[in-house]
Amino acid sequence: MLERSIEVLLGRPVREAEAREAEQIIAGGPLFIMLPPSLNAAFRLFRQRGLHEYILIGAGPLLALYALICVFGTYFFFAVASPEEMRRWYLGCTFVGILLIIGVLLVLPRKAQATYAQRVFLPALLILTKLVVAPQVFTPIEMAISESYFCMLAVIVVVLALRLNLFTCVLMIGLTALASTVVFAILGVVPRFGEVFFYFISASALCLFIRWQLEENEKVSFLQALLIDHHSEQERAMARELAELANTDTLTGLANRRVFNERLEAEWQRLIRREAPLSLLYLDVDHFKPFNDTYGHDHGDQCLILVAGAISQCLRRPEDLVARYGGEEFVVLLPGVDTEGAIDVATRMIAAVDALMIENEGAEPSGFVTLSIGSATRIPSRDSSPESLLRLADQALYKAKENGRHGHCMAPPDALVS
Repeated sequence: MLERSIEVLLGRPVREAEAREAEQIIAGGPLFIMLPPSLNAAFRLFRQRGLHEYILIGAGPLLALYALICVFGTYFFFAVASPEEMRRWYLGCTFVGILLIIGVLLVLPRKAQATYAQRVFLPALLILTKLVVAPQVFTPIEMAISESYFCMLAVIVVVLALRLNLFTCVLMIGLTALASTVVFAILGVVPRFGEVFFYFISASALCLFIRWQLEENEKVSFLQALLIDHHSEQERAMARELAELANTDTLTGLANRRVFNERLEAEWQRLIRREAPLSLLYLDVDHFKPFNDTYGHDHGDQCLILVAGAISQCLRRPEDLVARYGGEEFVVLLPGVDTEGAIDVATRMIAAVDALMIENEGAEPSGFVTLSIGSATRIPSRDSSPESLLRLADQALYKAKENGRHGHCMAPPDALVS
């Protein structure tokens, strides 16, 4: 994959401080960009994106270009060079060819990406040094000038085509100049400046300038990708928050009415196929209006939060759902639960709210906040609807209130929706 997420390269999400710093760096202009230390490793990985594919595509043309240079050089030099000079030419071609093949083989494995610069450094350095020194061993001016041109071409390939960073390129050019000077001193020759160093230095200066500009642009691209990643994560977080707000009752943290209706429909269709029972509990906090009038709406909200927590703890399966249906009303969906199971859950919920012992002067005769629960259990079929189950539970809740509240009433198995 050519592009990789900055979060993947960092091994963590982009920090807010890093995003702000990236914005400041980009706003300051694309010259002399200094990346924060925390981003340097990720930037190195960013520069390596697609490197393996680049090597696979580029190795063939590079070797073909070298072979072409050798063939045409041999053809043109044969007429002007002595046998001894042609022997030197062949030896030089063989030396460079071996180094090229070694370099290609060293970087072909995918795992070589991590140490790519170290693997190509020595072969490239030896090739550049050979091409700087080579013009001194040829007497014909045509061969010396051609070797200088080949040296310029090698500088272009090394600095611009090998995708090395600027520091590595500067180090390689400097070591090439040093190694060439040492070889000249050993050979006891004075280099012909116009035919050797002028081409080498001018090509190096131009290519290093271009490499610097390319690297600055790569840093800008990296910082822009970092900002895109950061903004995308912020958008995803906002989308998750909005989805949670859309699905959650803001007061109690329970699922809201919309989510419950969707789950009721989905479970109804699923259980039609399984021919399994579906139980629904309809809960109402007894005497809640007097509670609000006596203690105030803030205490009323706290009461609902406590009740929601108590009834939620009574559910033991992940597929069970409790939701706030509106006001002081709650609904509970129990897929695959029969009548006895629904009665057990309802009984535990009534006891859990009783255990809270929330005082309510308007509740007679208990003096505490209590629950009334109506429940219904049916095996879903295509001849009925999930809304009918909800209405049956609502009718059972009404019956529980008629019976004096603080209790549970189960819709009869043969009850019809009125």
